[in-house]
Amino acid sequence: MEIPFDPLPSSKEGWSSGLEFFKELDAWTHKYEQEVARPTATNDQYVRVYVDSAVSKLPGFVAVTIRKVLAESLDDIMRTSLCLEPPGLLLSAFIKVVRTFRITYLRYMALPRSRPIRLVAEQPNPGTTHFNFDQLSFQPWYVKPNFRASWGPVALLLRSFGGKVPSWSKERYQPQGYDLMTIGPDPQKGKGVEEMVTAVGVIKARGVATCPFSQGLGS
Repeated sequence: MEIPFDPLPSSKEGWSSGLEFFKELDAWTHKYEQEVARPTATNDQYVRVYVDSAVSKLPGFVAVTIRKVLAESLDDIMRTSLCLEPPGLLLSAFIKVVRTFRITYLRYMALPRSRPIRLVAEQPNPGTTHFNFDQLSFQPWYVKPNFRASWGPVALLLRSFGGKVPSWSKERYQPQGYDLMTIGPDPQKGKGVEEMVTAVGVIKARGVATCPFSQGLGS
């Protein structure tokens, strides 16, 4: 992908293994986050648009609680940069209890699934050749509109909680389906396609189907 790794300590002499490369990259990533991950107005706006607006019709404490639940799974650097409130000891303890109970239940008490969880349609939408998703949030991204998705029991429950359901009139949520080559945000749609095609061609021409470090390509 032509990503320069000059900041890594072993970039000149190369890495002896993928593990060594990972450790150096991981250390650089954490250092980089500490330097640039700062709370900004744009970060705060991002959270308010995608979190607060999704539950804007519910009481205010719901949005605050959701923000704190999201913050619980982040480290202090990322939480602060996204302007999220700390969850506090009581909420953190409750989340850990729920998480532990869920893990224990699924591992030791739940019956095997009759079929795997399907997050995306097995076949593309015949009308658009894109892939549709099942709705798993308050916003119907890439969900194909139909009577069940818009007026079924789950859809009515979402409506009652202020969520949005799929509709062909809501082009923002891409009801035609997911397309990796044109994924947004809007200013970036369609950009970089030619470069990606060229990069894929270069990778195929090399014919390396194993770990690059085992082929002496770690430098």
